[in-house]
Amino acid sequence: MRDNWSETPEDFGKPYEGPFLAFKCSEQMIATQPQDCWVPWLNGFSYSDGTLKVVLQVDRTDPASRLWAERAARWFRNFISADFDGILRPNVKEIVITDGTGAKMAQERALG
Repeated sequence: MRDNWSETPEDFGKPYEGPFLAFKCSEQMIATQPQDCWVPWLNGFSYSDGTLKVVLQVDRTDPASRLWAERAARWFRNFISADFDGILRPNVKEIVITDGTGAKMAQERALG
C-alpha cells in the first residue's frame, strides 16, 4: 500500500486503486464478528472536495455487504478522527462507501 498511497499533505487526495484481497480475516473473527471482516473487499479510494470515497467490491443488495459498508464507514470516520499528523482530519469532512458500480451504500460525517 505504501507504494501507491502517500501520506504527505502535497499528495493527499491522489487516488489509491488496488485490491486488498491479500488481507485475510482470522478464523476467530469470521466465527465471532463476521460483520467486521470488510477489508478483503476494499477496492479503492478517491478524494474530492472534502469527501473520501471508499469502494468495496461487494453486492449492494446483500444484507451482509450493507453491514460491511456501514462498519467500514464508521471505521474510516474513527480513523480520520484519530489523525495524529493533521493531514486527514482537516481535509476529510465526509466518508462515502460505494460498491464497484458507484452506488452509495453507507455514509458518515467525519468527526472534528
